[in-house]
Amino acid sequence: HYGVNHIHYDIGDQYNNGALVLNTLRHAISNDTLWFGSMKRLQESFSNKYLTTDEVVDFFSSTFDQNLDGFFDIYLTERDLPKLEIELKEDREGTLIKYRWNKENFLLPVKIIIQNKERTTIPASNAWQDAYFKGLKASDIKIDQRSYLFKLVSK
Repeated sequence: HYGVNHIHYDIGDQYNNGALVLNTLRHAISNDTLWFGSMKRLQESFSNKYLTTDEVVDFFSSTFDQNLDGFFDIYLTERDLPKLEIELKEDREGTLIKYRWNKENFLLPVKIIIQNKERTTIPASNAWQDAYFKGLKASDIKIDQRSYLFKLVSK
């Protein structure tokens, strides 16, 4: 009550954003056993120590055996969220999705919801890519926007 631990500045929503970034990484890894094990190892490895951004990036890159520099660079150093640009083109036999991320070195896979139940994941980068869904209308296909922190841009 005497001003102890009083914060004299606005911390904004940095903790919420941090949680959303970690949740995005969790869904990208798509293996909860590995994810929660890594969170425990992170705490055990760095408890009672100051931790740098590079140490966190290296830890997760090593743990998940993939280069996550682009992922963390986008979410930690850029103001704007990554944008997933998509185009849906329906023909008589199915629907073509053309898609890409607007950021280089950002390799987050795209999660697709088919007919509001089935889920599939397709790889994505900043190069335009195609995925064709035979026998499906454009209205049957939705981009999962709940698992990741990003903006969707339809063309």
